[in-house]
Amino acid sequence: MKHHIYSIPLAEALEAKCGCILCNLEEKFEEQAVDYFLGASMMEPDAREITNEKGFCRRHLKKMFEKPNKLSLALTLETHVKELEECLEIKKKEGHFSKETTAFLTSEDIYETVRSCALCDKLNSQLNAAAGNISYLWSKNDEFRIMLEKTDDVLCLEHCALAIKMCDGEISSFKKNEYINMLINKQKKSLSKLYENLHNFTLSFDYRNSGKPLSPEEKSSVQTAVKYLGKY
Repeated sequence: MKHHIYSIPLAEALEAKCGCILCNLEEKFEEQAVDYFLGASMMEPDAREITNEKGFCRRHLKKMFEKPNKLSLALTLETHVKELEECLEIKKKEGHFSKETTAFLTSEDIYETVRSCALCDKLNSQLNAAAGNISYLWSKNDEFRIMLEKTDDVLCLEHCALAIKMCDGEISSFKKNEYINMLINKQKKSLSKLYENLHNFTLSFDYRNSGKPLSPEEKSSVQTAVKYLGKY
């Protein structure tokens, strides 16, 4: 059984009916990764090599800064900044009649460097494996399959796309279409319900509907839409 260590967390999230099961796992993975890069990875040369090269995105720098362990963050950033400094050094090329200076990195290289993130890479790797587990469990575990098919709103739109992408190699080709159609139909149902709630919410601002009560789902429809469609 390959990389199916996320089977139990997925089953627990599905049973709890707490929204997108991958969003819930992603939050846990992210917190664990923040603690890892501020803790255990400090003593791992391979991990430090990665953080020195890639650094961290703005979101994850902020989350790491919010943690109390400022020394670990300072040490990690110290060696990363030193590597950036070395990468940006100017080398000189001198000819007989002219002097030219050429940077080691192009503007595209610099953009790629500052936009990379060691924590994002770790998080995406874990999330990809978990997304593949969904199709594996659907095909191998009858209890999980029945629960997945009967439960509404188990995946947000982005994580539905990821689950479809990562099902290759996890289920047989003749089951793949059935699995994808099941996920797509769930998304259609979720979008239809979301549209109806948003529509009723907007109608409530019409004076002709003054005093007409809204359901809890209609009141929270904007928040639900942002969570369903949005990504940090």
